[in-house]
Amino acid sequence: MDTPIALLLLGQSNAIANAESTGGTFHVTDQIKIYNAQSQSLETLDLEHVAHLITDSSSVTGYNTIGGGKNNIMGGLAWRILQETGRSVVVVCNGHGGEPFNRWIENGTSSENYVDLLADVPTAISLAGISSFDIVHIQEGEADAAGGDSQAQITAERNTLIAQLRAEPWIRSDTYFTVGEPCQSGLEVPALYYLNWSVQEVINDGDPYTCYVPTTGIPYVSETNKGHFSGQGLYDLGYFRVFGSLPAEAKVTPRPRPILTSGIRF
Repeated sequence: MDTPIALLLLGQSNAIANAESTGGTFHVTDQIKIYNAQSQSLETLDLEHVAHLITDSSSVTGYNTIGGGKNNIMGGLAWRILQETGRSVVVVCNGHGGEPFNRWIENGTSSENYVDLLADVPTAISLAGISSFDIVHIQEGEADAAGGDSQAQITAERNTLIAQLRAEPWIRSDTYFTVGEPCQSGLEVPALYYLNWSVQEVINDGDPYTCYVPTTGIPYVSETNKGHFSGQGLYDLGYFRVFGSLPAEAKVTPRPRPILTSGIRF
């Protein structure tokens, strides 16, 4: 059995999908697993699974599901990786709808959202037979921008979260971080321009393992729900945009050397 390619998904409601983000393309296969925090087991990634345990006081305590027919960014990305590499994939997802970056970083690794993540990861990676993640996708920031945070503040908070994650033993120095824009319809809120600029600043800071993921043209749910990607939009975001943001040497198997002396282990 091969060692699976490991994906970690973090963020707000577009990371766990809105209740209306249903339908669209989705492939169910035993070669793509997700960690189920409720049963503390790996299960086949489908449209009804449980994602992770929420324990923080700002949210409803319980098990946060990507189920109920909701699509998911990782469904598209994992299927694309399986197609391109022939390797199995395991997903860990930890999303908190409507919560800003500071919920992940305000008290360092003791921040409430981050504590939830730490509750999931050790068991998940042990069950998957892995020691680290290959790709971390962050779909986060609408709450910060809508709340009026400045470009500099959002950039600093995102960089702090990435640095905090990079200090973990399950993140390698060559783990790729893909950073997604918000749903582009959100640009009707002027403050969200800051979010897009801050994403690009992260990408332009010289870090070859941080990748910018644009969302222009990815469909939203409806005219009355423009802040969330549709089910098909979430799939397309993972399959086309997140995968497309990765450098060429991260997309093939075996990965060419010495183009990079270290990099994602596909």
